[in-house]
Formats: sequence, structure tokens, C-alpha cells
Amino acid sequence: QGRAELAHEQHALALHTQQSETASLSLNTSQQHLELVAHAAAEAAVQRAALEQSVSELDLLREGMREERGKMEQEQQALETSVDMLRHQHLSMLQQRDEVQAEHTVLETSVDLLQRSHAQEAAALQALHA
Repeated sequence: QGRAELAHEQHALALHTQQSETASLSLNTSQQHLELVAHAAAEAAVQRAALEQSVSELDLLREGMREERGKMEQEQQALETSVDMLRHQHLSMLQQRDEVQAEHTVLETSVDLLQRSHAQEAAALQALHA
């Protein structure tokens, strides 16, 4: 009976030792898993920080592009105003040219009339002296 109890206790001890080793392995596995999770969380935090930095840089670029677009729109308006002024000046110059041409035509007509009148006077003087 003592041997049976001893064998039973040895078996129970062996079973308890095996359970302890299994629990220890399970604990080690859990610790490794926790370390992997912590490492993954740290990597995720680094990636999140990098993404936030990228988003900030993109926001700055977007703001710069808005400012640049505003400047370009102002420049375009200034150019359109300049073009309108040049068109107005061109039309004014065309009108002045037409007026000068009309005055030139009037002067040419006056010169022709004066030359005819002079020729008639010369003919009349010649007829008187003849």
C-alpha cells in the first residue's frame, strides 16, 4: 500500500511537473506574443506619425498651391486689363489715322483747286497781255 501511494504521488508529481512545464511554455508563448504585439504597436505608431507628417506636408503644399493660384488669377486679371487698354489705344489710333487721312484728302482737294485757279489766272493774264 505504501508503494502504491508512493507511485501515485510520483505520478501526481510528474503530472504536476508536466503541467507546470506546459504552463511555463504557455506563459513564454504569451510573453513572446505580447512582445510581438508591442513591437507591432510601436511600428504602427511610427507609421502613424509618418502619415501625420505626410498629411501636414500635403496641407502645406495645398495652401501654397492656393496662394499661387490666387497670384496667377491676379496676374491674369492685370494682363486682361492691359489687353483691354491696348485695344482701346489701338482703336483710338485707328480713329486718329482715319481723321488724318480725311484731312489729307481735304488738303489735296484744296491744292488741286488752288492749282486750277492759278492756271486760270495765268491764262487770263496771258490773254490780257496778248
